[in-house]
Amino acid sequence: MPRPVYIVVAKDVVEDKSKSFVSIFSVLELLNMTVAPPRENVDPNLLAELNDAHRRATEFSAISVWMRENGDENVLFEHQFAMVFPDREDPVPAYPFQFSAQFAQIRFRLTIQGIRPLEESCTIYVDSRVRRLDTGDQWQQRYPIICNVQQPQQHPAPQEGNGHAI
Repeated sequence: MPRPVYIVVAKDVVEDKSKSFVSIFSVLELLNMTVAPPRENVDPNLLAELNDAHRRATEFSAISVWMRENGDENVLFEHQFAMVFPDREDPVPAYPFQFSAQFAQIRFRLTIQGIRPLEESCTIYVDSRVRRLDTGDQWQQRYPIICNVQQPQQHPAPQEGNGHAI
């Protein structure tokens, strides 16, 4: 049965395929975001700017590594990443693979190009799943990301006075 080695989520992951090295930058453990303002009464240009800023802030990569064990040679598996939210799961299509006879480990990478805004603080997860196709046996690694959702700052309405906002 494949053994999980690690799963990490970071803002940037660089792979040197010729040397099989991985560099991981800015490991993501906490994600701060602001609830999007209501769409009514918001300038469309401002809303587009806020949406773009949110997308850039929630771009990241996940990398997971699995190690073959005795008996995993010449066996067909499939790997699947999934984003797990409190109210739903967004799986990525599964990818079939076999462990290489030359390398005991196999690496999978997922690039997330932004997540939709959340309404409240929660923990989301990135799952890395391996399933043996002939038996259906499954294994999983799970990486938590704490999401801290803040309400947008409310600016007080100008008060009446001597003709100037106070």
